[in-house]
Amino acid sequence: MTRETWTASAAELARWIARGEISSRSVLEAHLRRVDSENGAVNALVTQARERAYAEAEAADRAVARGETLGPLHGVPMTVKDTFDVAGLRTTNGLPWLRNHVAASDADAVSVLRRAGAVIWGKTSVPFASYDWKSRHPHAGPCRNPWNLAYGPGGSSGGSAAALAAGFTPLELGSDVAGSIRQPSHSCGVYGLRTSEGLVSTRGHGRTPGAPAALRSHLSVGPMARHPEDLRLALGILLQSTAVGQAVGERQLPAVSLSETRIAWTPSFGDVPVCEGTERVLGEAVHRLGATGAEVQRVELPFDLHRVFEVYGLTHGFELSMVLPGPLRNRLAKRILRHVYYPFKYRPSLFTRSLGLGLTASPRAYFHALEARWDLVRQFEDWFRPWHLWITPVAATPAFPAGAFNRNVRVQGRTVSYGDAAGVYCSPTAALAHPILTVPAGLSPERLPIGLQFHARRLDDLRLAGWGCEVAEILPPPQPSPAAQGRVVAASI
Repeated sequence: MTRETWTASAAELARWIARGEISSRSVLEAHLRRVDSENGAVNALVTQARERAYAEAEAADRAVARGETLGPLHGVPMTVKDTFDVAGLRTTNGLPWLRNHVAASDADAVSVLRRAGAVIWGKTSVPFASYDWKSRHPHAGPCRNPWNLAYGPGGSSGGSAAALAAGFTPLELGSDVAGSIRQPSHSCGVYGLRTSEGLVSTRGHGRTPGAPAALRSHLSVGPMARHPEDLRLALGILLQSTAVGQAVGERQLPAVSLSETRIAWTPSFGDVPVCEGTERVLGEAVHRLGATGAEVQRVELPFDLHRVFEVYGLTHGFELSMVLPGPLRNRLAKRILRHVYYPFKYRPSLFTRSLGLGLTASPRAYFHALEARWDLVRQFEDWFRPWHLWITPVAATPAFPAGAFNRNVRVQGRTVSYGDAAGVYCSPTAALAHPILTVPAGLSPERLPIGLQFHARRLDDLRLAGWGCEVAEILPPPQPSPAAQGRVVAASI
């Protein structure tokens, strides 16, 4: 062990604990000391269960001493997003009226992580209703970006990304329906994997007591980490949560090194530009990947952006309308949400227009859109056949400034709506059901992280996680800013 415990990967920590080189309790203590030192500024954690965690860590240490068979995360402490049920812990989903809601059982994804030996000791911040590209928790207040406290960490898995970047946890469990893993990972300089839709169970995620689990389309659960090897480790565990995942885990695909891959890349989506820093980082990444021997080719956007957005908005907006509080489920309230609230919150944009279509759609229109969606998935799969990877930006800009209200942003002399700055690059691709890995690839002139999306074919998640480890050798993650508001808080990677 040559560095601070809290900077190590989950895989390293598991190996050290299993060999008896370090105790689970001491690993937990190292991370909690980091929390005590820095969480006052970052505010990434909304629930902690320290006494319970110490008991679990000590039990893990006794198991090592007895020589028992250990799981791949035995004794490793971690946190999860405040949308996942953890038995005995509060789960709010970012809703004020769930302030005191305590889960009776584990979400499926949490259950397999705990069976693998993880010690889950805390929940991380989300925005109101876990629906925004910022993370201002209704009970805990705003979460801030460890790279620069004047900026937010993204959302909705913003607390997850901030906790990783600040060194509070080596591993996190996030979820994504419109970029909620990808945009925070990009904003905070960490790795995040949106898994193929349906591969990892969503049972026990985002449930409001007494309400149906209506968000069934576009939702994906996946791991987030500072080290790409941890995504591969966690993915192998999370695959055990579904029969499809187990089959994918058992499937033996021929190995393909990154140097043998065929890589497509697209610099922007529609008429929403990206900042000069993102252009530079993407260009450098493409050059370095080509230098490995990979076949790299620029391609146009492989789908009709407006059509995919329309289908995404119809399906997602309709499902979202089904989980609104009772007073908001009538026709008038939905029209107010469509024409007033969401355009105010996200600014008039492709995102708000498409979401609005679904909020007031009829069941017939919803089912037609579902059918159209899977036609689009098949068309995208056909386009993807000649390629192993497709690289795109994650957002038009790095992290958004911190603050209670969402703002339009200036990008290369143009005004881009808040909803489109992230939504255009993350929402349409969520409709296509394939795995997407966010890789930290560089820094903006303001020394904020810039990530890239690496897309793979549907159900090719394990190879994508493996390629992520190779990519990290070619595109080393940026080192932390020397100071954030006068203090260093980002974890050394």
